[in-house]
Amino acid sequence: MKRKGRPRRYDSDIAINHITELFWRKGYTATSMDDLVLTTEMNKPSLYSAFGNKFAMYEKAIEHFSKIAGTRYSEALNKQNDNDDISQRLLRYFLVGIELYTGKHGQLGCMILSTASAEVDIPEVQQHLANVIKAQINQVALAITQALIDGELKENCDIDLTAQLITAILHSISLRARAGETEANLFAVAQGAIDMLIKPLTI
Repeated sequence: MKRKGRPRRYDSDIAINHITELFWRKGYTATSMDDLVLTTEMNKPSLYSAFGNKFAMYEKAIEHFSKIAGTRYSEALNKQNDNDDISQRLLRYFLVGIELYTGKHGQLGCMILSTASAEVDIPEVQQHLANVIKAQINQVALAITQALIDGELKENCDIDLTAQLITAILHSISLRARAGETEANLFAVAQGAIDMLIKPLTI
């Protein structure tokens, strides 16, 4: 009779949440395998078997955070009704960022921006950072393009530049959050960005 395999002693979703939070808080270089063992409550062989080496775990953490953040940003940018204009949608986009960057894990900023930007000597990490920034710009550009098609924005709107400026403000909010700036101040930055960058372009 074939013996049953040993049951898993971990929940992979819970484990990756803990791994993501640890990298988010400490960064890639400062996080040790002992730290990962402690936070997941798994021994090293099991940890390696489930998630790979430290860099593989970091990549999984980036993927996990990207999925969560990307989904929430997409929901914020979706038009909810006929009166939901691009200014409101982009303000929601910023508010999602503020909530993510100052939420239950503390004022840590964006997990990817806060950790990957420090790893200048690891090309793979820098590439992940570049990919995330490009994806953010594309996501905002898509929303601005749709607003232009819908007649919400003036025809001289530079879609790519506006999307880059909006994401640059989001990155500033991330940095300020990690520096401990209040949510009220972060909201003021977000509202100011909408007033200065978007409202002059609206019809």
